[in-house]
Amino acid sequence: MYTHTLCLLQTICVSEMLCRAAKRLYKTYMQGVEAMSLSAAISHFLNCLLSACPTPHAAVAADEVCVTRNQSLTQVAKLGSLL
Repeated sequence: MYTHTLCLLQTICVSEMLCRAAKRLYKTYMQGVEAMSLSAAISHFLNCLLSACPTPHAAVAADEVCVTRNQSLTQVAKLGSLL
């Protein structure tokens, strides 16, 4: 009886920690996304979070790519400082 309860409690705790970590990463990831690319960024984040594929790649249409080199370098620097 107690071992079953402890297993359920452990499952709840692990799920809660994963959800909180994903929420934190989501907020950080979405801050640097342009409004035009928001839907692609959201779907890419959810695919990375929920799929079993080890290295998913986002398919970006040519009209969605409008980031300048300076903006992309700034975003890379921000992500590097978070790690």
